[in-house]
Amino acid sequence: MMRRIRRLFGRKLAGCSKSLALLCFSVVAVYLYLNRSRSQFVLQGVKDVWDANGVQSLEKGASCGVVCGIGQKSFYVKTGTDNTIGPTICYNGKIIISPDNNNGGRGLNMLVIDIQKMEVTDVKTFDTYTDDAAFLQYMKKAPKNAVILLVTHDEITERLSNEGRQWFRLMGSYLIDNVGFRDAFVLVGQIGLEQKQAIEFHKKREHGGYSLPIEKKGCFSLPFGPLRDISQFIPKVTEYKMVVEKLDKCGLTTECGGDKFSVMVDTGDGDQRKPTICINGEIVLGEKVNHAGRGFNVAVLSSAEKKVSTVTVFDTYEKDSSSMEVFLENLVEGDIVVAVVNDDGQRKLSTHARDLYNQLGSSMIQNLRFRDVWYFVGKKGIKGFTSTEQISFAGYDGSWPTSMKDSFCLPYNLKGTDIPPTPKSKRNEARREFCKKYDGYEHLCDPAAVDETLQGVELVDRSHANDGIFKVPIVIIPGVNHNAIVRTMETTLMQPGIKPNMVLVAYDENFPEYGELSTLFGFHNISVKASTTYVDVLDKAIEAGWDYFDVKDHIIIIEEELILAPDFLSFMQQCLNVFDSDPTILAVSGWNYNGYDVTSGDREAVYRVEEFPGLAFMLRRNVVEKYMLGKLSKCCHKRVWDHWILTDESGNEITGDVIVPDVSRVFHQPYQSAKDEDKHLVELFQKPRLTNVEGDMTLKNMDDLSSEKYDALIQSFIENSEEFSLEHLQNCIQDPVLKVPVVADSKPNFVIFYHQTNKNDYAVLKKISRCFGLFWVADHPPRNQFRGVIRFYYDDRNVLLVGSSSKFYKYKLETRYLLTVDNVGKS
Repeated sequence: MMRRIRRLFGRKLAGCSKSLALLCFSVVAVYLYLNRSRSQFVLQGVKDVWDANGVQSLEKGASCGVVCGIGQKSFYVKTGTDNTIGPTICYNGKIIISPDNNNGGRGLNMLVIDIQKMEVTDVKTFDTYTDDAAFLQYMKKAPKNAVILLVTHDEITERLSNEGRQWFRLMGSYLIDNVGFRDAFVLVGQIGLEQKQAIEFHKKREHGGYSLPIEKKGCFSLPFGPLRDISQFIPKVTEYKMVVEKLDKCGLTTECGGDKFSVMVDTGDGDQRKPTICINGEIVLGEKVNHAGRGFNVAVLSSAEKKVSTVTVFDTYEKDSSSMEVFLENLVEGDIVVAVVNDDGQRKLSTHARDLYNQLGSSMIQNLRFRDVWYFVGKKGIKGFTSTEQISFAGYDGSWPTSMKDSFCLPYNLKGTDIPPTPKSKRNEARREFCKKYDGYEHLCDPAAVDETLQGVELVDRSHANDGIFKVPIVIIPGVNHNAIVRTMETTLMQPGIKPNMVLVAYDENFPEYGELSTLFGFHNISVKASTTYVDVLDKAIEAGWDYFDVKDHIIIIEEELILAPDFLSFMQQCLNVFDSDPTILAVSGWNYNGYDVTSGDREAVYRVEEFPGLAFMLRRNVVEKYMLGKLSKCCHKRVWDHWILTDESGNEITGDVIVPDVSRVFHQPYQSAKDEDKHLVELFQKPRLTNVEGDMTLKNMDDLSSEKYDALIQSFIENSEEFSLEHLQNCIQDPVLKVPVVADSKPNFVIFYHQTNKNDYAVLKKISRCFGLFWVADHPPRNQFRGVIRFYYDDRNVLLVGSSSKFYKYKLETRYLLTVDNVGKS
């Protein structure tokens, strides 16, 4: 070989001086020799890297797909392919991480190599998509100046903090700050290496998906480059020189005595007042003592020496909690830890730090959120939970929590319990998230009540647990008033014995927040196609609600802007038997048209009426399926208070009645409008009304509601009644301010007969209605009629208004007066 080279040079360099030829020959020979057999030399500080196509190589002496020189170590690295195929790392001829080994994972996959023996000392995977706490914790303890081979898989940046990226910089990286979501990244570096000295590659993801894999092979030897002292970057625990203030018995009134110590903890007041920790009569952390402040204020008490050994503060709002983690891990078995969080300690608190407090006996640290305050006394080596721990939650809007201050005596031999202490405050995360997302829910999102649990009310009398009403589906149909629907849901949930899984909120698809709202209450929800009118939404909701529940003989419909009385369901239950036994009853309503405060008052009384009052009502299967499903746009195209008319297949109106209470079991929000066409709504909802606010009421005379007996009941009322003074009645008709008096010893029933020219003549009735305050609006018929009779409750008496066209008029005695247009006068 060398002889051929000499001949070549002799031919090509003929005429050159021998010395020049010898020099050229020497340079070329050395170059060729090194390239052919570089492994015969010890190469230091050399880094070579090439693109790779697999880890195997046919080249003789190849290791990890490459031939390296003496003193160099070979490597092959490949990042994961999207989220399906794991990464590969080969080092010094051995494949250590690979899909075949099934030991790679999402996040950072790395080998740690000891620089003395150049051997792998650790193989680690850190899922920084979810949290980088474990990575930070590991790096603080990693061997000094260790070599790191690192590849990514799937995604690494979601929870990779700036502190996490800092560790990459401390391993020689400068590309780490460019790495984004689902990018690929490779690093061959060394802890303490100056930036830009590492081998590193970065590839951006493509078209919103994952990046293509990075695949490299190469050789390296130490030193990589200049090393630096990284001690300044590693968190340290600041242990303050002990300064104390005296506080007699730490605020207790008596000495602890025995083998116990006194403790006082004060969480401070937001960012205005610093926290305080007192132990054995000495303030060891406070406003002017040892720099108490934001974050975790910690004092360690040696149970063996019975004195405070360390006090320190960790500002985990500004800095990561790694220094606190180191501190807690170095505690000695039996050390007692007193900790107080002030201002905010959650912002940079890692999962690992929370775990360490769990190991010390905490049961509440996992609940710590932004601006929450917390105090805790635990012990290294405790078994179970400490009983000395409390937490106070900040408002969902970031408002400061209620501060806590407590003093107590504790044993040096602190014991754990199997049952954690009950927090003094509670947090409703779902309700908080809803309130952050949606504005305007003043009552639901009141910071003072936002953490209250929304749950049903238990039955006091368990004998009613199997009542049929609890198997009846309830469909709530919201309107546009979001605060009104909250009140409806709240009062529905407050019904004793309510089963939330039997409640469905059927809402217009334009208001998806109602679906989320119903979930807070434990109700089902379904959206119906958007509509321009509430009546259209109502019709769709009834049909959707009927289809939603499989087993149903009845259904309850609750319309918009209602507040349910405490005994709404109990009322419905008591009406259920007569409802099912009498086919002439079409529905049960919880609302009385004439339920004003002056025309109702008998909370135990129930009527039959011919109109459909609606608002909150119960329907029977045969009525819904026969007269309503598929026909709602015809029978029920108006609001219920405008009277629904059910018809048969021939279009004939169905004869039937509705059960209503004397005192309404629902309250409708007052209605205000200046439109003439809305005067009847103002009359219905603006005048003072009476709604039952008492608990379970026992309804009376329920057997008399059947069609066979109700006529007899009305007849009995008429026959056992007396009349109002005609003069008083005439005066009231002339001026409604002059109320009709009732004599104390009068009968319980009064009757007034009035003249009609036909059954639709209400001229006299209009005047009587104005006198007593019953519903009356021009162009609208009177309400609560039953066969020409209107029944109401006035001044603790039943009052019946009987028209001359009514079948009950025949029970009028000849001696009783008849109100006519002539004798009531003009008004």
